[in-house]
Amino acid sequence: MTNKTIEYENDLTRHLILYAKGHYKRTGNVIEDLSRLMTNRAALPENYIRDTDVYAFVSECFVESCTKRNIEEILKCFYRKPFYSNEAGASTLEEMVSHMIGMMGCIQIRDKVGDTWVDLVNLGEPDPRYLPI
Repeated sequence: MTNKTIEYENDLTRHLILYAKGHYKRTGNVIEDLSRLMTNRAALPENYIRDTDVYAFVSECFVESCTKRNIEEILKCFYRKPFYSNEAGASTLEEMVSHMIGMMGCIQIRDKVGDTWVDLVNLGEPDPRYLPI
């Protein structure tokens, strides 16, 4: 274990991980939730963000979060569990995004050293301006 707390350079990545860990309310449509998070955070017009933009952003954050901690274990889990559900074996964009969000929700952010909990990742607090808490 390293003594250094990880800081995310991109504040939006931090909010995405907070979403993945359940700190923001979910509507049941991950693409709509994350599109709203992205537009509200960047002060963009509603419907400015496309579904493919959400996928690209989540993919980038997923890779970044994997490289920060435990990349081997996270990637093994990611590819071990199939994230497609239709008969053709093809995945929808929402299924892939939901799977990455699920994996990001499992990122270890604290560790116990003796009797003390140590923050490994500084996520800060969720912001109700971006999504409901």
